[in-house]
Amino acid sequence: MKPVLKRATFMGFPVAPLRLLLLAAALLAAGCEDDDGGGGGGGGDFGDRDPTRCAVAGDSIAVGYGDAGAPWPARLAAMLGRPVANFSAGGARMTGQGPSQVGSAIGSKAGFIIIALGANDAINGADPEGVKAVLGALIERVRAVKAVPVVGNVARMAGEHALYDGAVDAINAAIGDVCGSEGVLLVNLHGAVSEEMLQSDGLHPNSDGQEAIARAFHGKLKGLVE
Repeated sequence: MKPVLKRATFMGFPVAPLRLLLLAAALLAAGCEDDDGGGGGGGGDFGDRDPTRCAVAGDSIAVGYGDAGAPWPARLAAMLGRPVANFSAGGARMTGQGPSQVGSAIGSKAGFIIIALGANDAINGADPEGVKAVLGALIERVRAVKAVPVVGNVARMAGEHALYDGAVDAINAAIGDVCGSEGVLLVNLHGAVSEEMLQSDGLHPNSDGQEAIARAFHGKLKGLVE
């Protein structure tokens, strides 16, 4: 009797052994790192997506507010020398407008989808477990179209918004848990933006804060967005 050869599978679907090795290599290249570690994410199969383009799902911090000057997505585009489409909106929440924004970002055909939401979830008392569930679903949706998800956590708050510090910590812990378990690039905005980089409302970054956020994302994406 001839031995029965068991075909390799990936996520439940049969694949050739060589293809399985390539898939594994692509996943290893996109390991989860915070700002202290570098990280990877490029070099995989982007399908019909453009690996030279990024798209952002964010809130008023990404739109620019008050004395922000140019918003960080525009600054990031200048640093990368590549297009960065901005689908952000004031007041947006991960658990609210997040899915719609990510859908728009996916529709742009960008190879890298940046998710920078959570501040309004913290302010509005969102359940961190709900944030985890939504973020996990968004990451799965981005990966399903062969784009690379990149997540920024919530920057610090001060002044009149300092009372939300505990909620920010809880949301950031949830974001970190998801990125760690899913192997997603995580950008530590909480560490990148100091209190001096916030406007008088203690929430929205000033020009220095916008620059710090752009540099934090650039530190992850340089060499990946080609």
